[in-house]
Amino acid sequence: MYYTIKYGPVAVKFQGKHYLLKKPDGSCIFLGYSQGKAVCMIYHDRPRVCRIYPFLITKEPLKGNGEDAEIVFRGKSLYLYVDAACPGVDTANNMKYLITPVLNVWRQFFLRKS
Repeated sequence: MYYTIKYGPVAVKFQGKHYLLKKPDGSCIFLGYSQGKAVCMIYHDRPRVCRIYPFLITKEPLKGNGEDAEIVFRGKSLYLYVDAACPGVDTANNMKYLITPVLNVWRQFFLRKS
C-alpha cells in the first residue's frame, strides 16, 4: 500500500481493505495540532476518504439511519451522513452549500464511470 511505503507501518489490511492506524486516543495517526487547531499532517497526500471528511456517503443506508440521510444525486439515491464529532461541523453554518461539491468529489473518486 502506498501509505505504508511512503510513511512506514501506518496501515493494516483487514478483510481485503486497508485501514490507517489510530493513535491511543482513537484519533487518526496523521492528526496533528498547530496553534491549537487540528491539522492533517499529510493534507496534500491524504487518502480519498479523508478528502470528503466529515461526510460519509453510502449507496445503502446505515442500520436504522436511512430515512433522514437519503438524498437524490443525479437520479440515484445516496445516503449522506456528517460526523458530528468533527470540530468544524458546529462552526459551518453553510453546511447545506457544501453537500453538492462534496458529492461531486465523492462521485469522482468512488463511483465507477459507466
